[in-house]
Amino acid sequence: MSATAGDDYTLAGWLLDASLRTSVRTVHRNGEDPEHTEEVESRWIPWISNFDLILLSVLSVVTLFMSWYLWRWWNRFWRFVLGNRAAADAPSLPLKLVKIVFFLPFALIMLVPAMIWLFIGDWVRFLTWPFRKAFGR
Repeated sequence: MSATAGDDYTLAGWLLDASLRTSVRTVHRNGEDPEHTEEVESRWIPWISNFDLILLSVLSVVTLFMSWYLWRWWNRFWRFVLGNRAAADAPSLPLKLVKIVFFLPFALIMLVPAMIWLFIGDWVRFLTWPFRKAFGR
C-alpha cells in the first residue's frame, strides 16, 4: 500500500503538519493582540522598544561625559609623567598613538573612582553652597 500526498502518516509528515499548525496559530494570535499591536506601533524606532532607546541614550550621554572627564585627568597625568608641557603636547604621531592606547586601560581603571569623585564633589558643592554664597567664595 503506497501513501499519497494527502495520506502522509509518517513521523516527518506529522511533525511538519503540527509545526505549521502551531506557527500559524502563533502568528494569528500575535497579529490580533491589541496590546502587542499598540506597543509595536507606538515605537519611535522599529524593532527597538522605547525603554531600551531611552536607556541607551542615557548611557551614551554618561559615557561621553565620563570619557571627557577621564581624558582631562589623563592629560594632567600625561603632563606630569613627561615632565614638561612641550614634550606632552608634541605633535608627533607615534607619541599621540601611545597616549591614546594607554588611555584605554587608564579609563577602565579610573572609571569607578571618577564617578565616586564626581558624586561626592557634587554633594560637597551642593551642601557648601550657602556658605560659599554668604562668604563670597
